[in-house]
Amino acid sequence: MGIDVAKDKHHAFFGTATGETLLKRLAFANNRYGFEKLLFQAEVFKEQGGFKKVVFGLEPTANFHKPLGEYLIKGNHQVVK
Repeated sequence: MGIDVAKDKHHAFFGTATGETLLKRLAFANNRYGFEKLLFQAEVFKEQGGFKKVVFGLEPTANFHKPLGEYLIKGNHQVVK
């Protein structure tokens, strides 16, 4: 999952390791509610596709990526920057 980070709203792309697009764009707020929305959608794709794990790739932009990054890391999710 690739995430384009911004100040107020982030955009996520869901794809597989083999290059298949699952969802081109999911917009979510840069707050806990938005992060929960992201994780819910990731879990849906994980279960539907039979995937073993989800990797969250963040584009570090200023300090805007820090709240999401911390939230994901504290939740034991795999994060790459």
